Amino acid sequence: MSAETPLLKVTDLAVHFRRRGGLPPLRAVDGVSLDVMPGETVGLVGESGSGKTTIGRAILGLDRPVAGSIRFDDRDITDATPSERRRLSTELQVVFQDPYSSLDPRRTVYQTLSEPLIVHQRMSKSESAAQVATALERVGLPHNAASNYPAAFSGGQRQRIAIARALMLSPRVVICDEVASALDLSIQAQVLNLLRTLQAEFAIGYLFISHDIAVVRYMSHRIVVLYQGEVMEVGPASLITATPAHPYTRALLSAAPVPDPVRQARLRSEREKTIRSNVSIDEKGPGCPFAPRCPYALDICRSVRPELDIDPRGTTVACHRHLDLDLAHVGTAGAVPAAAQGDDVRRARLRTGRSRSEQQH
Repeated sequence: MSAETPLLKVTDLAVHFRRRGGLPPLRAVDGVSLDVMPGETVGLVGESGSGKTTIGRAILGLDRPVAGSIRFDDRDITDATPSERRRLSTELQVVFQDPYSSLDPRRTVYQTLSEPLIVHQRMSKSESAAQVATALERVGLPHNAASNYPAAFSGGQRQRIAIARALMLSPRVVICDEVASALDLSIQAQVLNLLRTLQAEFAIGYLFISHDIAVVRYMSHRIVVLYQGEVMEVGPASLITATPAHPYTRALLSAAPVPDPVRQARLRSEREKTIRSNVSIDEKGPGCPFAPRCPYALDICRSVRPELDIDPRGTTVACHRHLDLDLAHVGTAGAVPAAAQGDDVRRARLRTGRSRSEQQH
């Protein structure tokens, strides 16, 4: 696989859920495309209900797509069998949101971490014990933690154990689903910095799912902005958070707290423009799904669904008015985690040379 071939490529993904009472299917994800390169973090950001977690679950085979494709290392895994999924778990892993429920309280840390080594690599107990000790030290825990049960650890320590478990088989892509949202700020910063350190060491690709655009900005090379199961804007993290081209992206940025009361009041005023109407995913019309909440919407926005188009500011955006709106200079997306302040945010590059059809999602 060449350096320019995505490790993970999602194309036109659609996930719908059946509902009772004769209601039409819920279109949780509707035509989403994204890719993750080796050693790259792609942030997936949006409000609750935007389809972020459903995309992650579809990639993992937990939710079945009704359309589109998912390719891993140029292999189609959209309809992978259970046995194929087990083999794939050595290369594709996940870290879940809740560090308290993601670990089995009846199993010691050693039992949890050694299981994939024994199942997939047929390691002996002594070999797996050495690997578990190394993994724990890698995530900043003592090797003797292996003999303890999850109840002996704090939330931040449990999340470190979950990260160690995800990395036991040296995966190439890890899906991080709200990995820091259940942690306090100081522990959150430690976990985020740990993920970045491990990525630099092992060239892991991350699909980083979060509702917190400040955290996504800090972690990501590129950001995909989702609203009601559709892509609103895609681009380098530095551009998405500094010069957004879509009104919804600006709304997300204005919702992030900043340590300046005057500026915070201005951002709150801007945010209130977009919360007067919050239309559910069931009520989406033929136009832009954000149109009912958008202060800049025109008739065309409500009647014609916009396609993703390249914006002169460097992002790809689904907005009829992106060329005549100036949404720049909204400031940074809130404060980065305390332990990360002063750390240079890695600059992303918007890969060129794609066909128009590839850019449209």
